[in-house]
Amino acid sequence: MSHLAPPARSTKAARASATSADRAETRPEIDVMAKALAAAVRSVPRADQRLVLDKLRAELKLDGDSTIKLPATRHADDEADDIAAESAPLSEQTYARRRALVDKGELLTSADLIARVDITRQALSNRLAAGSIFYVDGGRNERYYPAFFADATLDTKAVRKVTKALGNLPGASKWLFFTSPRESLGDLTPLDVLAGKRPAAKPGYAAGELERIGLDTVLRAAAAAAEA
Repeated sequence: MSHLAPPARSTKAARASATSADRAETRPEIDVMAKALAAAVRSVPRADQRLVLDKLRAELKLDGDSTIKLPATRHADDEADDIAAESAPLSEQTYARRRALVDKGELLTSADLIARVDITRQALSNRLAAGSIFYVDGGRNERYYPAFFADATLDTKAVRKVTKALGNLPGASKWLFFTSPRESLGDLTPLDVLAGKRPAAKPGYAAGELERIGLDTVLRAAAAAAEA
C-alpha cells in the first residue's frame, strides 16, 4: 500500500509561524525597553508623571500598538482626575517651572485671565464648573491658566469646546494635549489646527485627507484622549 505524503504547509501558515517566532525573539527586548521607560517616568516628580508618560506614548506612537505597553507606573494613574482636586503636593521645582511660564506669558494668573478675556470671576468659576476651561496648580493658592484661552488669534469658543471634550483629564494632561503634535492631525498640535494651519503634504495620506483636518478632527482626538 502506498503512503500519501503529508500536505506541505501553506505559504501563509509558514509566514504566520515565522512572524510568531520573530515576536517571541523580540519580546524580551521590548520588555526591557518598557521597564526602562517606566523607571524613567517614576524618576520625575509625582505630579509630572502622567505628563511624561503621555509624552512618551505620543513620541513612541504606543497608543495604538497592542504589542508594546508601558507597565503601570507607581503613582501615575492614582493622581487626582482633576488638577483642581490635586491631593499630592507638587515639588517646588514644578512650581518654579510654572511660574517661569507665567513670566513668559504662556500661563496666566486668574486676575490676568479675567482682565484679558473681560469676564467676571463668577463667569470664570462657571466655566470651570462646566469643564470648558482648566488650570494648573501654581502653588501659594495660585491657579495658572493657559494663555491660549485669551488668544485673540484663536476661536476661543472652539478651544473651550475641545476642552470640554477632554473630560476629566488632569489640567496638566489637557495642556499637553493642546500643545503636542499628533499624527492624526498631520503632526500639527491641536492649537495649530485651531489657529487655521494646515499640515504639509505627507506620504501615506489619502488624497484630500490632510485638507479635511479641522475642528472635528481635533474633537475626535480629544475624545480619544479622554477615554485612553
